[in-house]
Formats: sequence, structure tokens, C-alpha cells
Amino acid sequence: MRIGDGVAWTVSPTRVVAMDLSHPGAHPFVLEASAAVVWEEIADEGPIRPDDLVLRVAEAFGIEAENIRDSIAALLGELESRSLVVRCTRASAGPDCTTQSSGRGSMNG
Repeated sequence: MRIGDGVAWTVSPTRVVAMDLSHPGAHPFVLEASAAVVWEEIADEGPIRPDDLVLRVAEAFGIEAENIRDSIAALLGELESRSLVVRCTRASAGPDCTTQSSGRGSMNG
């Protein structure tokens, strides 16, 4: 997984607001609490395999990966449907998964 091209986002201490600027009519998507942690892991570590993402988030919260696997999969599906993240098509990062959005990073300095 990686952040989609054309996506801009801003980070505050408790949430992330992301928007795909390449789609006219798109609306900002707010991620709070653990969803914000998932986004920040993708932004910081992407491209990242979903299984690795689950392990990193589980470690961050001190819980078993199996307890959050389905929730993270659902969140990734929602982010993908909004073109906010892109699923890598190969197990290893390649040209289709190495470029990050030019809007990468916090817009609040």
C-alpha cells in the first residue's frame, strides 16, 4: 500500500484529514485515533504490504495482530475506494509502488 498520487493530507495530534485532489468533487476524509495511526504508518513506511502494516500497528498498540487484521483490511478497502491509497501489485516494491504523492506530508508545517 502507498498513498495515492494526487492525495494531499494534513496531520494534527489526534487525526489526519486526506483528500484526493485529482478527483473533482472529492471530499476530505477524516481519520481519527487508530485509523490515523494506520495512515501515518503508510505515509512513513509506504510502500508497505498490508500484513506488515497490521504487524506494525499491532505492535504500536501492544495487541495481537489477529485482533485488528479485519478492521485494518476494512479501513484499507475504504481508503482504496476513495483513491487515497493504492495497492501494490507486486510483493516487492517496484515502479508502480515507489512514487509518493507530491502532496505528501503535513500541510500545517
